[in-house]
Amino acid sequence: MKLFKSMILTLILISGAFAQGIKTNTIGTDLGALLFGGIALEYKKLINDGKNEIGLGGGMFNMSDDAAWNGGWAWYRIYKDGNGEGVFYTVGCGVGPVSWDYTPDGGAKETVEETLIWPQATIGKRWNMSSGLTVAPFIGFGYMLGEVKASDGTYLELPDGSKADGGLGPNFGIEVGYMF
Repeated sequence: MKLFKSMILTLILISGAFAQGIKTNTIGTDLGALLFGGIALEYKKLINDGKNEIGLGGGMFNMSDDAAWNGGWAWYRIYKDGNGEGVFYTVGCGVGPVSWDYTPDGGAKETVEETLIWPQATIGKRWNMSSGLTVAPFIGFGYMLGEVKASDGTYLELPDGSKADGGLGPNFGIEVGYMF
Protein backbone atom coordinates (compact mmCIF):
# COMPACT_ATOMS: atom_id res chain seq x y z
CA MET A 1 0.00 0.00 0.00
CA LYS A 2 2.88 2.39 0.80
CA LEU A 3 4.40 1.76 -2.64
CA PHE A 4 1.06 2.58 -4.31
CA LYS A 5 0.72 5.82 -2.35
CA SER A 6 4.31 6.78 -3.21
CA MET A 7 3.68 6.16 -6.91
CA ILE A 8 0.49 8.25 -6.86
CA LEU A 9 2.26 11.13 -5.06
CA THR A 10 5.14 10.98 -7.56
CA LEU A 11 2.75 11.07 -10.52
CA ILE A 12 0.90 14.05 -9.03
CA LEU A 13 4.17 15.94 -8.49
CA ILE A 14 5.38 15.16 -12.02
CA SER A 15 2.02 16.07 -13.59
CA GLY A 16 1.85 19.31 -11.65
CA ALA A 17 5.37 20.27 -12.64
CA PHE A 18 4.74 19.64 -16.36
CA ALA A 19 1.33 21.30 -16.31
CA GLN A 20 2.85 24.49 -14.93
CA GLY A 21 5.89 24.36 -17.23
CA ILE A 22 8.13 24.75 -14.17
CA LYS A 23 10.96 22.35 -13.45
CA THR A 24 11.42 22.32 -9.69
CA ASN A 25 12.13 18.63 -8.98
CA THR A 26 15.38 16.80 -9.69
CA ILE A 27 16.37 13.16 -9.39
CA GLY A 28 19.97 12.15 -9.79
CA THR A 29 23.19 10.72 -8.48
CA ASP A 30 26.70 11.78 -7.50
CA LEU A 31 29.37 10.68 -10.00
CA GLY A 32 32.01 10.99 -7.27
CA ALA A 33 30.21 8.29 -5.26
CA LEU A 34 29.97 6.03 -8.30
CA LEU A 35 33.67 6.46 -9.12
CA PHE A 36 34.61 5.35 -5.60
CA GLY A 37 32.40 2.24 -5.71
CA GLY A 38 29.32 3.66 -4.01
CA ILE A 39 25.71 4.06 -5.00
CA ALA A 40 23.93 7.36 -4.43
CA LEU A 41 20.37 8.39 -5.29
CA GLU A 42 19.09 11.89 -4.62
CA TYR A 43 15.87 13.89 -4.85
CA LYS A 44 15.94 17.70 -4.80
CA LYS A 45 13.18 20.31 -4.76
CA LEU A 46 13.63 24.00 -5.64
CA ILE A 47 11.72 26.32 -3.30
CA ASN A 48 11.33 30.10 -2.90
CA ASP A 49 11.29 30.71 -6.68
CA GLY A 50 14.58 28.85 -7.15
CA LYS A 51 16.46 30.75 -4.46
CA ASN A 52 16.80 27.64 -2.29
CA GLU A 53 16.75 23.89 -2.64
CA ILE A 54 16.10 21.05 -0.23
CA GLY A 55 17.35 17.56 -0.88
CA LEU A 56 17.31 14.01 0.38
CA GLY A 57 19.58 11.18 -0.61
CA GLY A 58 20.59 7.71 0.28
CA GLY A 59 23.20 5.23 -0.69
CA MET A 60 25.83 2.68 0.07
CA PHE A 61 29.59 3.21 0.11
CA ASN A 62 32.37 0.69 0.57
CA MET A 63 34.72 2.14 3.16
CA SER A 64 37.16 -0.77 2.63
CA ASP A 65 37.05 -4.35 1.35
CA ASP A 66 35.53 -5.40 4.68
CA ALA A 67 33.39 -2.38 5.63
CA ALA A 68 30.31 -0.66 4.20
CA TRP A 69 28.31 2.44 5.13
CA ASN A 70 24.59 2.47 4.33
CA GLY A 71 22.78 5.66 5.11
CA GLY A 72 21.05 8.82 4.10
CA TRP A 73 21.57 12.54 4.02
CA ALA A 74 19.62 15.77 3.81
CA TRP A 75 20.71 19.27 2.88
CA TYR A 76 19.65 22.86 2.33
CA ARG A 77 21.13 24.82 -0.56
CA ILE A 78 21.21 28.56 -1.31
CA TYR A 79 21.70 29.74 -4.91
CA LYS A 80 23.64 32.99 -5.13
CA ASP A 81 21.74 34.18 -8.22
CA GLY A 82 18.44 32.80 -6.94
CA ASN A 83 17.36 30.93 -10.08
CA GLY A 84 18.18 27.31 -9.21
CA GLU A 85 21.50 27.43 -11.03
CA GLY A 86 24.88 29.05 -10.80
CA VAL A 87 26.98 29.29 -7.64
CA PHE A 88 25.50 27.62 -4.56
CA TYR A 89 26.27 27.08 -0.89
CA THR A 90 25.07 23.93 0.86
CA VAL A 91 24.83 22.74 4.45
CA GLY A 92 23.70 19.24 5.26
CA CYS A 93 24.20 16.11 7.27
CA GLY A 94 24.61 12.42 6.53
CA VAL A 95 23.96 9.61 8.98
CA GLY A 96 24.15 5.85 8.80
CA PRO A 97 25.50 2.61 10.18
CA VAL A 98 28.86 1.09 9.33
CA SER A 99 29.47 -2.64 9.45
CA TRP A 100 33.12 -3.77 9.48
CA ASP A 101 34.31 -7.38 9.47
CA TYR A 102 37.69 -7.08 11.19
CA THR A 103 40.13 -9.96 11.55
CA PRO A 104 43.30 -9.19 13.53
CA ASP A 105 46.52 -11.05 12.71
CA GLY A 106 46.14 -14.50 14.25
CA GLY A 107 42.82 -13.58 15.86
CA ALA A 108 39.17 -14.35 15.47
CA LYS A 109 36.91 -12.35 13.14
CA GLU A 110 34.98 -9.55 14.83
CA THR A 111 32.09 -7.55 13.35
CA VAL A 112 32.22 -3.89 14.40
CA GLU A 113 29.03 -1.89 13.97
CA GLU A 114 28.87 1.85 14.57
CA THR A 115 26.69 4.77 13.48
CA LEU A 116 28.48 7.74 11.96
CA ILE A 117 27.14 11.28 11.51
CA TRP A 118 28.66 13.75 9.01
CA PRO A 119 27.66 17.44 9.15
CA GLN A 120 28.89 19.08 5.93
CA ALA A 121 29.28 22.38 4.11
CA THR A 122 30.06 22.78 0.39
CA ILE A 123 30.25 25.33 -2.40
CA GLY A 124 29.63 24.52 -6.04
CA LYS A 125 28.10 25.55 -9.33
CA ARG A 126 25.09 24.09 -11.14
CA TRP A 127 24.28 24.21 -14.83
CA ASN A 128 20.75 23.41 -16.06
CA MET A 129 20.30 22.38 -19.68
CA SER A 130 17.04 22.87 -21.60
CA SER A 131 16.77 19.06 -21.89
CA GLY A 132 16.37 18.82 -18.10
CA LEU A 133 19.91 17.57 -17.50
CA THR A 134 21.72 19.23 -14.57
CA VAL A 135 25.40 19.08 -13.65
CA ALA A 136 26.71 20.42 -10.33
CA PRO A 137 30.32 19.92 -9.19
CA PHE A 138 30.96 20.81 -5.55
CA ILE A 139 33.74 20.86 -2.96
CA GLY A 140 33.78 21.41 0.77
CA PHE A 141 34.35 19.66 4.06
CA GLY A 142 32.58 17.43 6.52
CA TYR A 143 33.17 16.47 10.13
CA MET A 144 32.84 12.79 11.04
CA LEU A 145 31.16 12.33 14.41
CA GLY A 146 31.89 8.86 15.73
CA GLU A 147 34.57 6.30 15.04
CA VAL A 148 34.90 2.75 13.79
CA LYS A 149 37.26 0.95 16.18
CA ALA A 150 37.78 -2.76 16.91
CA SER A 151 38.07 -4.14 20.44
CA ASP A 152 41.90 -4.22 20.17
CA GLY A 153 42.00 -0.46 19.44
CA THR A 154 42.51 -0.75 15.65
CA TYR A 155 40.64 1.84 13.57
CA LEU A 156 39.09 1.10 10.20
CA GLU A 157 41.44 2.33 7.47
CA LEU A 158 39.65 4.31 4.74
CA PRO A 159 40.53 4.17 1.01
CA ASP A 160 42.47 7.46 1.22
CA GLY A 161 44.73 6.02 3.96
CA SER A 162 43.11 7.94 6.81
CA LYS A 163 41.49 6.28 9.82
CA ALA A 164 37.77 6.31 10.68
CA ASP A 165 38.49 8.03 13.99
CA GLY A 166 36.33 11.11 13.53
CA GLY A 167 37.32 14.61 12.58
CA LEU A 168 37.45 16.95 9.62
CA GLY A 169 37.70 15.64 6.05
CA PRO A 170 37.07 16.64 2.44
CA ASN A 171 33.72 16.44 0.68
CA PHE A 172 33.56 16.64 -3.11
CA GLY A 173 31.64 15.25 -6.06
CA ILE A 174 29.72 15.90 -9.25
CA GLU A 175 25.95 15.67 -9.05
CA VAL A 176 24.19 14.74 -12.28
CA GLY A 177 20.43 14.78 -12.46
CA TYR A 178 17.25 15.23 -14.44
CA MET A 179 14.88 18.13 -13.73
CA PHE A 180 11.15 17.76 -14.17
